[in-house]
Amino acid sequence: MLAVTLKRLLRSNDLTDVEKAGTVEEARRILTETPIDFVMTDFNLPDGNGAQVIRFAKERISDIKTLCMSGREENESAALEAGASAFLAKPFTSDEFFGALARIGVI
Repeated sequence: MLAVTLKRLLRSNDLTDVEKAGTVEEARRILTETPIDFVMTDFNLPDGNGAQVIRFAKERISDIKTLCMSGREENESAALEAGASAFLAKPFTSDEFFGALARIGVI
């Protein structure tokens, strides 16, 4: 549900080419096969965590901008240590979401 809402929010801001992955493995496949400008990931994924996605993305594209979100604020340090450009604690408002994207230069 959150993924659909975020995709709509991104499209409303002219970020129309959006890929969705529900697992670390899917994210790795997309990052390998598709040119990506920005990674947004939840910290908790069925087969791992967002820190793994961020590290993989940074290995492929060192300056890629990344946003990690989680309902558990204690995940912030792990996300930032993995290289996240920003962390967003859930729940968040659309203003907080766009503010985070603006701070890291996505919009």
